[in-house]
Amino acid sequence: MPAYNPEYFHADSEVVPNEESGFIEIPTEKILDTPYSWSLVEADLQKSLKTESTFGPKRSAVKCGDGGGFVSDVILLTFDWTPKSTELPEKAIFKVTTSNSVAGIRKTLKQTGDVEEMLLERAAQIHNNEYFIYANAAETWNFPTDIGFPKFYCGREFDKVEQKAGYFIAEYVPKVIFVQYYHNLPIRAVGQAVEVLAKMTAHVISNPKIVEHLKNSTSQGVEEYLRELIRLRHVCRSNLENMAEKFPQLAKAAKTLEPLVPISGDFQKLKAECGKYCKAELLAHFDYHLGNLLWIHDDAGDLAPHAIIDWQTSHINNPLIDLVRILMTSLSKTDFSNSLYDLLDLYYQTLIKNSKKSIPWSDFENFVKCFEHVFPLVATRMATFFALENFVERIVGRVPESERLLAARCCHQKMESAIEFAAQCVQKWKMNF
Repeated sequence: MPAYNPEYFHADSEVVPNEESGFIEIPTEKILDTPYSWSLVEADLQKSLKTESTFGPKRSAVKCGDGGGFVSDVILLTFDWTPKSTELPEKAIFKVTTSNSVAGIRKTLKQTGDVEEMLLERAAQIHNNEYFIYANAAETWNFPTDIGFPKFYCGREFDKVEQKAGYFIAEYVPKVIFVQYYHNLPIRAVGQAVEVLAKMTAHVISNPKIVEHLKNSTSQGVEEYLRELIRLRHVCRSNLENMAEKFPQLAKAAKTLEPLVPISGDFQKLKAECGKYCKAELLAHFDYHLGNLLWIHDDAGDLAPHAIIDWQTSHINNPLIDLVRILMTSLSKTDFSNSLYDLLDLYYQTLIKNSKKSIPWSDFENFVKCFEHVFPLVATRMATFFALENFVERIVGRVPESERLLAARCCHQKMESAIEFAAQCVQKWKMNF
């Protein structure tokens, strides 16, 4: 697995003299193409970090990767604090969400009324949700450090009037290993990601005030976004049919999964159905795939998860959805077949060990039954994306051309594992809607 070494560009400010005072000052121009100025971010960090240090002349901004995430730009800031202090972060991640990047999903969202207003609202919902999670994870909810939230420094909720953006600044993790869908992760690394997820769920079970806090916050507006994003049943059905046509070996399984389309292609119905298999309201990341963890090499040189990122779509739901996503996206076809139930046992035992209150499943057998009901509901929508050429092309686009065929095949094998297992679950439990 190659280390992540993104293309970048510097945006250092020119240092100009102040003729009136004779001092040198740094202009308060915008940070790259974001609506935020260096002076605004400096003031927010000074307040959060309780410091009077200022940014120095060697401050810089580096855009990471191909422009950031789904609806955001991810930028590496170097502060050059003056005076310097070991208590201040030298670098940090600056994540900015605007409506501009949300425009890329116009074809997915049902467009009615004022499209620009809709995009602003969707961007605000996603940013405010993630900002709320990061701002509360350590300080308010006291998540242990081994669960892996990046350290949060400061941020602002989405402003729909002036900046038309929102931002937050979080810990920069050096030497992150780039991981994508075409990587098959070692069983040990996947097991650690499963343990992290179980510990996170155990902490929420043990602290019910977290869910109450989520319920009473504006962050849950993200469910409105998800209702828009996941309500196109015809798209879900079309993807399933497309997969069956391109991969004839999966045609029978696709036919078995067809009755699930009305549920998998509708967020409200999906949430309600998944909720039947978790006797508690808990926090679900909802996008817990291998690419939404920061991976590093541990002291032994082995791949290990360091932190969970991209909390935009997290909400109150069944955490088994997250377990499905990480297992479906990280294991090779052989490892999925041979190690799935060992990893389920690891999750279950970790959950029991770390929970201070009763867990939502009566025993391991009941837990497995619930997992096997949730898996096909998630896989019917998510796994079929790997049959879409443009989806896979976007994923493997950064791979050397000579390796793209192999990378795409790895994605397709994960799709095969997920679809075949999902169909087995439907048949085993006689799931019909």
